[in-house]
Amino acid sequence: MKLNYWFGGFTIVVIFFLNSLGLTQQVESTNNQRGVNESQPIYVIGLRTNAAPISYKGSDISDNSDNFQGYCYVFIKALKQKITGNIKIVSVPRGKRFTGRGDDGTKLDALCGPDTITAGRETTELQENGLDGKFSNPFAWTSIAALLENKKKDEFLYPGSPRDFKISVLSGTTTNEVVKALYPSLVFSNKIDYYNDFKDAILKLTNGDGDVIAYFDDEILLRGRFKQILSTNQQKEYIILPLPSIIEYGIVVFHTKENKNHKLLEVINNLLEDAQKEKFGSITIKILDKNSDFQNFISSLKENNLLEPTPTPTPTPTPTPTIQGYLWLLVFSIIIIPLLIWLYIHNSRSKKNKLVSPIRNSPSDSAITRSSQSPPPIQVINHYQPNNQNHRGNNMLDQSREISVGGSVGGDIRNLQGDNNRAVQGDNNQAVLGDNNQVTQQNQVGADTGTPLTKEDVVKLLAQLETLIQGAELPDDTKEEVIEDLSAAKKATDKEEPNKNRALERLTSVADTLEKTTKTVESSQKIWIIAKPIIVKVAAWLGAAAGSHLLGL
Repeated sequence: MKLNYWFGGFTIVVIFFLNSLGLTQQVESTNNQRGVNESQPIYVIGLRTNAAPISYKGSDISDNSDNFQGYCYVFIKALKQKITGNIKIVSVPRGKRFTGRGDDGTKLDALCGPDTITAGRETTELQENGLDGKFSNPFAWTSIAALLENKKKDEFLYPGSPRDFKISVLSGTTTNEVVKALYPSLVFSNKIDYYNDFKDAILKLTNGDGDVIAYFDDEILLRGRFKQILSTNQQKEYIILPLPSIIEYGIVVFHTKENKNHKLLEVINNLLEDAQKEKFGSITIKILDKNSDFQNFISSLKENNLLEPTPTPTPTPTPTPTIQGYLWLLVFSIIIIPLLIWLYIHNSRSKKNKLVSPIRNSPSDSAITRSSQSPPPIQVINHYQPNNQNHRGNNMLDQSREISVGGSVGGDIRNLQGDNNRAVQGDNNQAVLGDNNQVTQQNQVGADTGTPLTKEDVVKLLAQLETLIQGAELPDDTKEEVIEDLSAAKKATDKEEPNKNRALERLTSVADTLEKTTKTVESSQKIWIIAKPIIVKVAAWLGAAAGSHLLGL
């Protein structure tokens, strides 16, 4: 009997010893608190339950388990190997993403999900109520896409009038703001249906309720929802069409002024820097190649056809020219061409006569002439700001300050395609693929006022450059490379003690890439003209040497 007591006491001592070493630590959810070592810090990370394949529970795609799955869960498992402490996972609904609280009110240290990185969120929503939140480096890039019936593809791509159809989108999302910029006529004619639940929106589309022709969402999420909600037969009848746009997802870390969470953000960024990009059509994801969990995640996506690239829509054939067309061509050749030749000769003679005429300038005249050659600063005023469904906006614009770029240059430009568009200049604009768009902005970006830049000003200028590149017509590889460099430069600058050398190194890479691209891609020349003065100003703040290539752009 004494031997039994002795053995039982020895067993208890061994168990306590193992717990004190932390050998029982594991990624915890709110449903399982066993194994948490309270002597070490606990990181509470919020995950979405219905945002496949980024973050979801099993029943959202393939099985009926109640366990978290998806990219974020796999990333947290890798993160657990790099930190000292325990991780507790809690559920976070879409409406509470940036409140810093879980569904049960638990205070969050971090949030992982399909959360689009925007300058407005970083400077406004994530700073409210003492959140001190910051985005990590991007972990995924995707486009905005439309779900519609295959037979209605031509009607959607080549409408007789944009007001002929109706569309739907989730309220309070970045996609919502982009769609409103793409189709302003539908906003004014109340032909956009807003939903809080993607299932309701997709079911209304597939059931034929109303005259909704397409539902818009992030492409990577839309593929998961397409698989989840539509039957096998319906999946053959519907198609997903990506739009020419790029949005990027990042992990949010709250309370970054606390030493514990500041280090957490650094570890997350280091993991993402070590990860490699995997490209699937218009979707790019960062994964750890040698990590089996990430490999299993990618294999699961392929098995469920969530990464199958969508074929590029085939444009309708060009109609054969008619007799009337040939007549117009004949008229043009006989009348218009000779008229243009005459105007050219007439203008040439006028210029020659002006050059021959003697002109005497007084010294004061010369001064006036020289001053008049300097172009006046461009002032851009915003006459259209989309209404935000959640009052703060998923693409919140911080327009409270004026940033001088040192010339007549605008700031962030996210420029897509469209009809009758006017130039968009300023902070964080998302525009425009649609009809009769007029999207400008409130900021006045004029000549240099001489006010020294602050760290916050430089971070904002880098964010402007990043958004400019996101909307530019550049090769995909070039765009991703430049955006990654700008994001790294922004992160290095936004530290408590800015790492100016690293930021300057990344900025130099941006300048070199853009300058080389202008020699091969004609459309990039305009982007380079806009970007140069911003790069020069930021480089000067970062301490570029007097003979630096950047200061001589």
